[in-house]
Amino acid sequence: MSEPLSVVCVSVLTRVEIDALSGETCILRADLLMDQGTPLNPEIDLGQVEGGFVMALGLFFSEVVSHSPSGAPTTLGTWEYKVPAVHDIPLELNVSFLPRAPNPAPGATLHSKASAEPPMALAAAAFLAARAAILAARADAGDASKQPPLHVDAPLTPAAVQAACLVDTSQFVLR
Repeated sequence: MSEPLSVVCVSVLTRVEIDALSGETCILRADLLMDQGTPLNPEIDLGQVEGGFVMALGLFFSEVVSHSPSGAPTTLGTWEYKVPAVHDIPLELNVSFLPRAPNPAPGATLHSKASAEPPMALAAAAFLAARAAILAARADAGDASKQPPLHVDAPLTPAAVQAACLVDTSQFVLR
């Protein structure tokens, strides 16, 4: 008979808005549900969940890492390397913990589970929501059958969003 594993279950729902002209992305709302086990300190766990989620948003939206031909990093400071700032976090961030879900793993400290690492994976939902918004902007821009397939990489910077939306400046006409 095997020992129970310590599995962390998480879910997220995000709502994202893009500006096809400027490429700016706004995360309007994120709702996270965490199976935290028995939290050791709910306030600290909440901070860990929020921090892990926002940290990963940086990976998906702003943190461009570049290297020289020799392999040395060229993004050594915040002038070139953009970590998440106050305008990068969701306008509404809701975190809930699954109630009465103690960790059955025998090695778990007081039936707790990890708190910062699991929500990092949830930031992918914001990236995918932004990708869906780009597809909607492309559909609004014209005949989707004539457009190249959408391929976007992280980080999804404003320049990348703007390019992916296939905005045609000749359409900027007041009528």
